[in-house]
Amino acid sequence: PYLIEKQGRIGIIAFSRFFEPDDKAHLERIKKQVLDVMSGTDAIIIDLRNNGGGDPTLASMLGETLSGYDTLPHSRRMFARNTKLAIEIHKYLNMPVLKKVSGNTDPYLLVDNSKFKMPKNYKWTFSGDIYVLVNNRSASSSERVITFMKYNPRTKVIGTHSSGCLQYINYRFVVLSGSCISVRLPLVYKEVPHTKPRGFETHGFEPDILCEPGTDAFMVAMNMINGRNMKNVLCTTKITVEK
Repeated sequence: PYLIEKQGRIGIIAFSRFFEPDDKAHLERIKKQVLDVMSGTDAIIIDLRNNGGGDPTLASMLGETLSGYDTLPHSRRMFARNTKLAIEIHKYLNMPVLKKVSGNTDPYLLVDNSKFKMPKNYKWTFSGDIYVLVNNRSASSSERVITFMKYNPRTKVIGTHSSGCLQYINYRFVVLSGSCISVRLPLVYKEVPHTKPRGFETHGFEPDILCEPGTDAFMVAMNMINGRNMKNVLCTTKITVEK
């Protein structure tokens, strides 16, 4: 489900899904492949198109390995659902991060990274350009990767907007006794960095370079890396100015 290789001085990292590594040794082997690709390359393309997410372990590993920074937050703030049913589920699942949920406050603040800022002039372990390819089926852990990469000013997100499936997490299914309908209940809400606090869900991240239908985002990235004339490439550059 993944490809990590070099094409000349360009690194290619592609995941069709984020599977759970068999064990720590398995994760370290994949990390070594990423480190090998980082060595001797000028740019890296991370292809997350059609990757609906999965286990966040690999997503976090990518962010931490490329940045060399092991505490990049993937949320501004996180809140736990604090209803009676949610608390029962928390206890049943024995989730350590949610054990302190109590009282009548709803929502319940779990983590506050709202004041986090990257250290001034921080130099990433990988100093070259990074191109992240996404489409509207890039979701969940894929958007977690985008979150990490966006801390790097040399990152460009290419494609269409991502799925927008990152704010509500730790889903669990609950069967309604009266109708036997199965409802997926999110236990945690989080505010996604690098985007407005509201409006992310179902919309996702806006790409830096928006590709029109029929455009291959991979070829757009390759053309940019090789400095080719972009006149005949079907894409538009989106510039966002934040206050």
